Amino acid sequence: ETVVPCTQLHMDRFWGSTCKGCSKRAKAKLFAYRAATATIGIPTAAAAATAVAAVGLSSAAVVAATPAVVCGSMAAVYEPVRRLRKKSANPFKEHMGDGARLVAQGVDAFRNMRD
Repeated sequence: ETVVPCTQLHMDRFWGSTCKGCSKRAKAKLFAYRAATATIGIPTAAAAATAVAAVGLSSAAVVAATPAVVCGSMAAVYEPVRRLRKKSANPFKEHMGDGARLVAQGVDAFRNMRD
């Protein structure tokens, strides 16, 4: 048994810890730290993760929609010209989905990275 009980809260883990022969003061510090972490730390981390996910999703939507918006109007304008020139394909129409394909490739790459 120790001569003088330890009064420190040790931060060797996320939830903190105390020594084997710690004092009541150390146990009170541990209780207060864990209560504060549970009420403030975890909800804050969850809110931050939600915000990051929302920014990621909105960025993906912009990347997917931009080529469709830009090429869509150009495809509509070029279509009568294409028909008059008897061309088989409208290059603007073909590239309208490039943004969505890019986002899909990014999602696939992320999934493969985690495996």
